[in-house]
Amino acid sequence: MTTDEFIAAIGELKTADLRSVAEAIAWQMTSAESSDFGYWITVKLPELRETKRAAQEAKAKVVTDLRKNGTITKPVTEADAPDGFTFWAPTDTELELPMTGDRYFRVGRVWESLRDFNDSEPGLPQNWAAWRDITDEIFPPEDENAPLEYTDNKRWKQGQRVNFEGTIYTCRTDHYAAPGWNPTTAHAYWQKEEPAADVDVAEA
Repeated sequence: MTTDEFIAAIGELKTADLRSVAEAIAWQMTSAESSDFGYWITVKLPELRETKRAAQEAKAKVVTDLRKNGTITKPVTEADAPDGFTFWAPTDTELELPMTGDRYFRVGRVWESLRDFNDSEPGLPQNWAAWRDITDEIFPPEDENAPLEYTDNKRWKQGQRVNFEGTIYTCRTDHYAAPGWNPTTAHAYWQKEEPAADVDVAEA
């Protein structure tokens, strides 16, 4: 594995795994290298992050201005049905990438971008931090107690009720439902609702 490939692989890791990798690397450093790296972490890295943040804000303002004057088409912000929102499609043009708060329609759901210049695909489990499924929020069922239709690639909250293959389930705990994590396979996340039993009342 090349250094670039290794760095790319690290970029896919979650926080706990990143710490483990950092600790393993730290053991390989000399005292001088550790001291130098500590300076980079505490002084240089914050400076680099601030520079990057400022550049992102400036670029985001350019997009906002281009949308206002019609140079870039702004995604649909309100619709009467899920498919009324702009259909998501990949693009190679950076200034046409979704921005924070933009809404797009994909796989029958409405997704809201959680970051600027979002180059990830909505609805994929690995992209849960970049998109939020807001379909049920903006198109709630008429009956508040009615169960929602279960779908994969969605973040479910504790207490929500879903209909899956004709059976009603209640979500046990907040979680992101990756493909295949439906109520019949992911038992730890769902509680099947049993139909109410008929009760015989004894005659006096």
